[in-house]
Amino acid sequence: MSVNRYNIVMTFLDLLSEKKTTVYSLSLNSGVPRTTLTDIASGKTEFLDCSGKTLLAISKSLGVSIE
Repeated sequence: MSVNRYNIVMTFLDLLSEKKTTVYSLSLNSGVPRTTLTDIASGKTEFLDCSGKTLLAISKSLGVSIE
């Protein structure tokens, strides 16, 4: 099953909105560079291409599972 990049980007942006946070505050809380998060949010970087360390930091900061 292929994953549509648009759906992942929208899910990431929706999750930020749902958690009432911004890319900037997520960067501060997770330790993930703001530019990396901005690239994910814009679709420039594929979410699935991120390292496990990055995904884990994001998921912990947002309080969601990476499964």
